[in-house]
Amino acid sequence: MKCVTAAILCLSMTPVWAEDLKPDEAAVLPRILSMVQVDLVEDRIGQERAVLLRGDGPNDDLADLVILTGEPDERLGEVLVVARNMVWAGMMAGQVPWLEVSERGSLLVKSEQIAAGRAAWEQTLTLAWRDGELRVAGFTINQWDRVNAGSSVCDWNLLSGNWTMSYEIPSDSGDGRKGESSGRQTAHIAASDWTVDPGLMADFCYVDLSE
Repeated sequence: MKCVTAAILCLSMTPVWAEDLKPDEAAVLPRILSMVQVDLVEDRIGQERAVLLRGDGPNDDLADLVILTGEPDERLGEVLVVARNMVWAGMMAGQVPWLEVSERGSLLVKSEQIAAGRAAWEQTLTLAWRDGELRVAGFTINQWDRVNAGSSVCDWNLLSGNWTMSYEIPSDSGDGRKGESSGRQTAHIAASDWTVDPGLMADFCYVDLSE
């Protein structure tokens, strides 16, 4: 993690040319998928640096999230959060995840698979600092089927527990299926504990659109 921190600080503070990269930097910088500055932690001065990196070795189809203390805090570069294998990261356009900052200042980790195949989806993880840790505050997933034009959207606020889910699967015969549901299920999940494990997606968000 020290080499990751050094490489990111080097990238953000000084211009570098490929021939000037140190071995540690050359190993890390090509893995960076997205980077934003976001004010998450109250007891840090200035904004933190959020970096999304492609996993190393056998995990190169997954992405890790790293949060570092930013300037002008004297603890510049100190690692605050490491979340391994947080989201899927494909190699094609329409499969590469990225970071954004919401209007309310939350960190958004966005991923998608809209490049190829029948099943397409877009996912957003909303991360917020609560009680001394970075937590998953929201989970949203939009899915659609390119063959039968079925679609679904599920939105879950993990802090309040409130969730909504809706889907629609049209049919050539006119007897399509659609439905809406809602409920409440709270969950305390630290960002560092969230992975691409399908078991973390609540049952109420799942629907088979291929039927």
